[in-house]
Amino acid sequence: MHCTPSGDRRQALQKEARELARDARALQKVARAPAARQEAQRLQGEADAALAEAGVLKTQARLEDLTVWQMEKVKQSRKGSKTYSYIPQAHGLIESLNAATIVTRKYL
Repeated sequence: MHCTPSGDRRQALQKEARELARDARALQKVARAPAARQEAQRLQGEADAALAEAGVLKTQARLEDLTVWQMEKVKQSRKGSKTYSYIPQAHGLIESLNAATIVTRKYL
């Protein structure tokens, strides 16, 4: 996988979420006071928010790393040669993107 700014941010968010979740679990184990339990819930909420943001960045990172090219195939027949051009699929990612993105990338 190639490194992109969104991919790096995603990795940082996942690491932060793991650390927050670990701290929340440790605090819940020893929490006797209601304030400590609330703090553990707050930490778990922050961890969930960081994971949600990391999930959103996954598609963005894949889009930043997307390379689209046009291939040409020449076929010979009795009537002569004919050239066909097509854009190979990028492991199903192109279908998941909106049409405007495909059009702008297609003609670069």
